[in-house]
Amino acid sequence: MFQNRGLAFKLTFFILSCCTAIFAVIFLYNYETSRQIILDKVMENAKNLTTSKTHQIEKVLLAAGKISENIATCIESGAVSTEEGIRELLRSSLAANREICGVCAAYEPYTFKKDEKYFSIYCFNANNTIETVFIEKKTYQYFFLDWYQIPRELGRSHWSAPYYDEKGGNTIITTYSVPFFENKDGKKIVRGVVSIDISLSWLDKIVSSINIFNSGYGFLISNNGMIVTHPQKEFIMNESIFSIAEEGRDPQLRETGRKMIAGESGFFRSQGVGGDRNRWFFFAPLSSCGWSLAAIFLEDELFSDLNRLFTKLAIIALAGFIALFTFIIFFSKRFTRPLRELAEATKFIGGGDFDVTLPVQYSNDEIGKLNGAFATMQKALKEYIINLKNTTLVKERIESELKVAHDIQMGIIPKSFPPYPDRSEFDIYAILEPAKEVGGDLYDFFLIDDTRFCFAVGDVAGKGVPASLFMAITRTLLHAKFSRSLKLARIVESINEDLSTNNENTLFVTFFVGILDTSDGSIEYCNAGHNPPFVVRSNGDVEQMPMSKDIPLGITTRQFSVGNMSLGIGDSIFLYTDGVTEAVSNQNKFYGEERLKTILKNTAGRASKDIVCEVLADIKAFAEGAEQSDDITELQIKFLARTIKKMAGITGDKKLAIKNRIDELTRLASFIEEIGDKWGISKKAVTDINVCMEELIVNTISYGYPDAGEHEIEIGVSLEERAIKIRIADDGREFDPLKASAPDDLDKSLMEREIGGLGIHFVNNLMDGFTYERAGGKNIVTLTKNI
Repeated sequence: MFQNRGLAFKLTFFILSCCTAIFAVIFLYNYETSRQIILDKVMENAKNLTTSKTHQIEKVLLAAGKISENIATCIESGAVSTEEGIRELLRSSLAANREICGVCAAYEPYTFKKDEKYFSIYCFNANNTIETVFIEKKTYQYFFLDWYQIPRELGRSHWSAPYYDEKGGNTIITTYSVPFFENKDGKKIVRGVVSIDISLSWLDKIVSSINIFNSGYGFLISNNGMIVTHPQKEFIMNESIFSIAEEGRDPQLRETGRKMIAGESGFFRSQGVGGDRNRWFFFAPLSSCGWSLAAIFLEDELFSDLNRLFTKLAIIALAGFIALFTFIIFFSKRFTRPLRELAEATKFIGGGDFDVTLPVQYSNDEIGKLNGAFATMQKALKEYIINLKNTTLVKERIESELKVAHDIQMGIIPKSFPPYPDRSEFDIYAILEPAKEVGGDLYDFFLIDDTRFCFAVGDVAGKGVPASLFMAITRTLLHAKFSRSLKLARIVESINEDLSTNNENTLFVTFFVGILDTSDGSIEYCNAGHNPPFVVRSNGDVEQMPMSKDIPLGITTRQFSVGNMSLGIGDSIFLYTDGVTEAVSNQNKFYGEERLKTILKNTAGRASKDIVCEVLADIKAFAEGAEQSDDITELQIKFLARTIKKMAGITGDKKLAIKNRIDELTRLASFIEEIGDKWGISKKAVTDINVCMEELIVNTISYGYPDAGEHEIEIGVSLEERAIKIRIADDGREFDPLKASAPDDLDKSLMEREIGGLGIHFVNNLMDGFTYERAGGKNIVTLTKNI
C-alpha cells in the first residue's frame, strides 16, 4: 500500500508527479498553441490561394461570357438581322477569341423565317479553320436541349454543366447561353439564344497549380457536384463529391458538398477523398457559373515540423526526468536517514523502553529540532508513566471507595419489600437509581407506633460524595428527631437547624416528610421545597398536591408549616424527585409532570411495585438511551385498610353512668371523644356515635320516665376487631325503638314535615348495628360502628 511506503519514496513520487504534471501542461499548452497558430496561418494561405485561383478562373469565364452577351445584344438591337450578317458576326467573334471553340445563334421556331421552324447557325474551330453549320433539320431539335431551353425559360444567361465534346477531340467543354428578346406590345419576348462553347482544358492548369506542402492539391466541381478537375484523372466527369462521400462513408464531406454547390465557403476537416489520412479542406464558390473550387492539404504534413520539434523536446524532458529522479532519490535518502533512525528508536519508546539511546544529530535544521523534541518527550513520558502509575493506584482506590460508598448509601435506605409483611393497612414500594456511583437522593420510611407510619423523600442539591454524605446526615437526623416525640413541624425545623449550622459548602436538600395514620388514612405532612407529590384516588382520579411555599432544608433557620390530607381505602400517594420529571431524551425534551400524571392514571389500582416499575420503564423508554443526568427516586404508598390503636393501659370495657338530665350530654360527648382519641377512632366515626347516642338518650330523658325523680343511665363501650360497641341501659318505661316506623315525609321540606321520627332514622343510617332487648326491668340498646 502507498501509505506503507517510506518517506523517500513518497517525496520522490510527489516531486516527480508534480514536475511531470507541470511540464505536461506546459508542453501540451505549447503544442496546442503552436498547432493552432500553424493551422491558422495555413488556412489563411489556403484561403488566399483558393480565392486567387477562383478570381483567375472567373476572369476567363466572364470574358468568354461577355462575347455571347455582345452577340445577343447585336441581334436584339437589329444591327444584324440577315442570315449573312449573323454568320459573319459569329465567325468574326470566333476568330477574335481563340479560347472559344464554338458559337451559335438559334432562333425560336418560325421566328427568323415565317415558313421555317428551324433556324440555327453554329460556327466552330476545326483544324485551325472556322466552319459554319446550319441547323435546319428535325433530327436536331435544339429548342428542347438544355443549352437552349434553360436560358429561354429562365429569361437570363446560364452556364451549362461541363460535358465531353466527343466530336471535338473528347475534351471537356461548357456552354454559356444568353437569350435575346424583342419588344412586342410592350412585352419582352424571347426570340432566340446565343451560346458559346468553351474548352475547359485550361482549367486543369490553373487548378493543378494549387500546391500546399508536398501532397496538397485543388479540385473543381460543377453546380451539381460533378468533379471537373482533379489530380486523379479517373474522377473527372465520372465521380461527384457526393459519390466519393458515400463510398468513403464520410457524412461531413457530403454536407460540405451541399455547401459548395450552394455557393458557400469555409473550412472543414475530413479523412480525405479516397484515403484515411486526416485532411483539411478550404472551398470557395465561382459566382459566375455556380461552380466551387476546393484546396486540400494533409494534416500530418501540416504539423510534421511541429511534431518533430516536440519529439525532440520529449526526449530532452525524459532525460531531465531521469536525472531529476536520480537526484531526488539520492538526496531524499540522505535527508530521511535520520528520520528512519529516529523512527526505529521510537518503536522502543512505544514499547515502554524509555532509556533507549536516540540518534545523535549535529544539524540545527528541522530534523535536529525534531530529535531534540523526541528527547524531551522521552524524558517527559518517563516521568508521566511514573505519575500515571501513581494516579492509577489513587484512582483505583477512589473507585473502590466510591463502590463502598455506593454500597453504604444503598444499605442505609430500606430495600426489602414488603417491609412489614404483617401489616396489611398499606402497600409501599420505592426505588433509588443514582446518576453516578453515589447520589444525593434519599427516601425512607418507618413505623412510629402501631398506627403512625412515617415516610420521606429528599433531593440534595448536587451529586457525588458530598451530596451522598449530606443525604446520610439528613436521614440520620430524621430518625433522631422522631425519637424525641416532637410535633412534625418542630421535627422539620430541628433538622433544618442542624443542617444549616456550619454548612460551609452551602448544600441544601428539598424534603417531603409525611405521617400516615393507618387508623383513618389521614396524613400530616411538611414539604420543604420539594416536588409536590401526586395523589391517586381509587377511582383513577389523579391530583397534584399544592406547591409548598417553604424553602429547602439547610439554607437558613426558619419555621415550617404543616398540611393535612386524607386517603380513602384504595387511594395512594406518589412521591418522586426531579430526576423523574426532568429526565431528558435524545431530542433534549423533558419527561414532564403531565406524562407522569398520565401514566399514574393509567396504572391506578395496581400494586405499588408495579406502578413504580412502570414509571421507571417509561422514563427509560422516553430517554431512548440518553445518559441519565440526575438521580431518580420514586416512592408509592397505597392505603388499604384502617387499623385500631391498641394503647398501653387500655383494656376491657369503658363505662359511664349519667343522670337523666340534659346537661349530662356534655360529659357523655367528652367521654366518647376521649375513647376515640385513645383508641385511634376516626373523628367522623366519633361524631356519628355521639349523634346517635344523643338522639337515643334525649328520647329516654324526655319520654322514658313516668315520674320526675332522678334515674341513672348506664353506658358501656367495648372494643372488638374492627368495630366498637356501645351498650345503653335505662330503667324507664319499656320502649322498642326498632318498632318505630321511619317517617314517610322525608322528601318534604323541614317546614312541611311533622316533628319526630328522625332520631331513629339517623341511628339506622349512621350505625352498622342496632339492637334492643328488655331484661331485668331495663331497656338495653346496643349500637355497633365499624371502624
